Amino acid sequence: AYNMNKELEKNAIKLGISVEVIASENIFTLHLKGLKDGPKHINIKLQHPTLAKYDQLLSLEKIADDIYQSPFSLLKDGKWYVTIDGPEKAWEIKTEALLPNI
Repeated sequence: AYNMNKELEKNAIKLGISVEVIASENIFTLHLKGLKDGPKHINIKLQHPTLAKYDQLLSLEKIADDIYQSPFSLLKDGKWYVTIDGPEKAWEIKTEALLPNI
C-alpha cells in the first residue's frame, strides 16, 4: 500500500498538479491547478496529527475552473494533514495546512 501511494504521488507530480488549501471555520476551498478538465467532485481526507476523533472525509464540488468547495465544520484549530484523491485513484497529493487559514 505504501508503494502504491508513492506511485500515486509521483503521478500527480508528472501531471503537474498542485493544490492550495484555504479554509475558514465553515468553508473548505481547494485550488487544484494543473488539470485540463477537472472532475466535478474531489474527495479529500483531513487528519489531525494527534486526535483521530477530529478526522474528516469531504467531497468538494467544483464551483469554478480549478476551484472546489465544501461546507465543513472545523472542530479543532491547528495543523492538519490533507490527502487529495484524484478521480479513479489516478493520482494523490498529500500536504499539510494550518487551519483555519483565512
